[in-house]
Amino acid sequence: MQITFDIPSRGAGLPRSLPFRQVTKVSVTIQREPDDPQDDILFEVSNCSALNGAASTIIGANSLSETGVIEIRGDAQTEPDHSRHLVIRASLAGSQVGASDGFSVCAHPTCVENGPQFDTIALGHVDSDNSMVGLKVWMRLPSDSGDGRDLSNVREKEVVAYAHDFTGAANNAPESGNSNWQWAHQVEPDRHRLRADVMNVIDQTQLNGTEGGWSNDQLDIFYCQRCGMVEAAPAPIPHSGYRVTRVISTTADNHLQLVLRKYPRECDIGGFQTAGGPSEAIQVIVTVPKQQVATE
Repeated sequence: MQITFDIPSRGAGLPRSLPFRQVTKVSVTIQREPDDPQDDILFEVSNCSALNGAASTIIGANSLSETGVIEIRGDAQTEPDHSRHLVIRASLAGSQVGASDGFSVCAHPTCVENGPQFDTIALGHVDSDNSMVGLKVWMRLPSDSGDGRDLSNVREKEVVAYAHDFTGAANNAPESGNSNWQWAHQVEPDRHRLRADVMNVIDQTQLNGTEGGWSNDQLDIFYCQRCGMVEAAPAPIPHSGYRVTRVISTTADNHLQLVLRKYPRECDIGGFQTAGGPSEAIQVIVTVPKQQVATE
């Protein structure tokens, strides 16, 4: 008798795991020899513990007489450094006849939400340092467990592409750096800021009173310490892609105006691909005084 298990993948290259608090359908292929007993095969999860985590078969969906599907519920999350010790065991008349590869139980982020809460960062705003203007938007990472607090051992960060899609007379833009790693259940607000003196330099060296702008794409990546992912091999968070556009122009009263807009967009950055995020577009408009600044 040969029994094989197909535990659904949670993403390309991710360690084998089941989502916490959720029921997962696991396909089982049963190949019997002619002289094998024809009784039902019973399935259960073994090696459950406070460190390994826990999962259980759903009564009524925990036995098969032929190839089919069983249902497994993730009951307790695996602790870091104890991944892939849980095993689905198949037994017939009290004897083991098959076992799955090891797996973990853990929560993963499903997307990156921006807003609806946001602030316009004007000169004098607490995040301006009296020198920068732009957008501050609060973020949230929902969990596939249904409770964002379950992401307590998931690390995440933002990856930003170089400026592109220049418009008007704009042909160069300040570099936008990546964020630092942070805990996925306690993400900081995202800040998109531009220094007022840099806006003046761009106006004096590129725009000369006309309008111009550029775009930056961004997505978020993560690694889960519970299922054995590592910082050196993160994965993109699904539906975390956004584009940020910045357009600078001169107002009728001779101020510089920044129109900053953030909206969902499919992204491909540094080998990571993801679909656009679930949030609505956000736009802020802010002005700063024109002033002569050194451009060397």
